[in-house]
Amino acid sequence: MSVNDFEDICRGIRQRLPKPVYFLQGDEPFFIDEITELLSTCLLEPAEQSFNQTIFYGKDVDVDTVRSAAMRYPLMAERQVIIVKEAQHLRDIEKLLSYVQKPVSTTVLAFTYKGKSLNANSKLAKAIAQNGIFFASKKLYENQVPAWVSGWLKKQGFSIEPNASSLVVEYLGNELSRITNELSKLLIGLPPKATITHNLIADNIGISKEFNVFELQKALATRNTHKVFLIADYFAANLKNNPLVVVVASLYRFFAKLLVFHTVARKPEAEILAAMDMSSKYFLSDYQTAAKQFTAPQTVQAIEALYLADLHSKGVNNPNTDDAEILREMLIRILA
Repeated sequence: MSVNDFEDICRGIRQRLPKPVYFLQGDEPFFIDEITELLSTCLLEPAEQSFNQTIFYGKDVDVDTVRSAAMRYPLMAERQVIIVKEAQHLRDIEKLLSYVQKPVSTTVLAFTYKGKSLNANSKLAKAIAQNGIFFASKKLYENQVPAWVSGWLKKQGFSIEPNASSLVVEYLGNELSRITNELSKLLIGLPPKATITHNLIADNIGISKEFNVFELQKALATRNTHKVFLIADYFAANLKNNPLVVVVASLYRFFAKLLVFHTVARKPEAEILAAMDMSSKYFLSDYQTAAKQFTAPQTVQAIEALYLADLHSKGVNNPNTDDAEILREMLIRILA
């Protein structure tokens, strides 16, 4: 399911229009945890929760106990909420089919199923989808995360500069829980409606303003050799905070997009953005600048240098060279 499906599910819960069954699975725990939190906080008044909200854990409960609890009626409340966490450990979960086919209307029964997947074509999954919510939580691709970060911050009453959201992704990846945790800490000290800048991100999640992968990218794009190796020296001395694998992955994305740019450079801007999978023209000038310094063959050469560095960092044909030296050799090949 998509982010839009997630938003629809959350909206229904906030409006207290829940489905009788929720089955939440997939490899992005953030969406699962968010829905679970809403189910546990939005559907009952605080005074109703002690008698009408039950939390089970799959490894500590059996199907019969869950089913019996779901068959009960609420006590002085419109509904009861039962959440089975870590349901991937629940044995014989298929035995819930008869209940799911005819769920009790005053019970909201939810399962969080992480690390495994229930076959969407199974009878149980189809019954859940028919009578409730069968939600497959998928990880976002890294190119989707900057827009997601912007949307998440907008809900909190803030905005973020495009280069700042991209910096978040470069250093925190696509782990949404980690991203929201770091941003939540940052928001505490900001006035309402503040705009989050590149410098704010750099100052608050431990990124150097002058020596980061974006600055390295810009230095390469302009063939500023002096700055390239200044940054390389900084990275070499701080490999824990600037791991080679992150640097290679970031530069690979840049040069891969630059290669695409070379193929569409003469087309209208809208077509260029679509071909490069870019939602904004904010960074387009970076590629226009880089294209003047790197021809298409030189861009291919840069990608080959990155591929070779990736292999060397994994020990392929390279038993002794450390990451700092691999980084320098890679940059020399890119600039050759």
